[in-house]
Amino acid sequence: MSLKENLLNFFGKKIELNQQPKTWNYDQFKAYLLLLSHKPEATLLYNQYPRTIQLSKNWHELFNQTRNESKDKYERYAIIGYGPDFQTLYLSSKAAKGTPRDIPNETAKNERDKAIGNNIEFVGDIHSHWIIRKNPLQIFSIGDLHHFLVSVSREKIICLVAPDSNLLAFPSKETDSIPRPIYVPQELFIKIWKKQSLNSWDATMKIAQRHKLVIYSGKPNKELRRITT
Repeated sequence: MSLKENLLNFFGKKIELNQQPKTWNYDQFKAYLLLLSHKPEATLLYNQYPRTIQLSKNWHELFNQTRNESKDKYERYAIIGYGPDFQTLYLSSKAAKGTPRDIPNETAKNERDKAIGNNIEFVGDIHSHWIIRKNPLQIFSIGDLHHFLVSVSREKIICLVAPDSNLLAFPSKETDSIPRPIYVPQELFIKIWKKQSLNSWDATMKIAQRHKLVIYSGKPNKELRRITT
């Protein structure tokens, strides 16, 4: 079955793959993630991603729970996975606790190992930001995007729960054709982009544009709107 036939089959209706759709409902969003889980070649082109995405009640509940728990000023981490039938998406029932500044590698590994033990394969993750200052970080950090670009061959989506918003990011088909910072240490990557950017938001937008990442943002319990054009 061709890529287009696969997409048409999963979305359940005819779509024009050379045009940007207006919105994806949750079933379409879910179908796309499940498709990517076993057919990474199905990754859409940058301009084929929709303008808005609607999430389900379960996603919003986990985001809200994670946001509430992160008020203790510690980041949280949760798994997005799929079952062996490639028909069901799974979310962590509760986000794991990290540190005030990051998610330790051991914490992330433990959560992934628990998922594997339940026959759930990893496709992406959710983490929170809650930095102790007047203006908590409301966008992916440079370090977040470095991690995503390095692991994008197995990680197809990352989500961020910020104090006042939810964000998610996808790679595009073009992402693979652009050299990724696989051999660039995260500290150096951060240093390079800080020098080229006015602030965290500016850095995120510049990195997303450079590597053709598609980023969405929305208020709690609301749809997510594309912020990279």
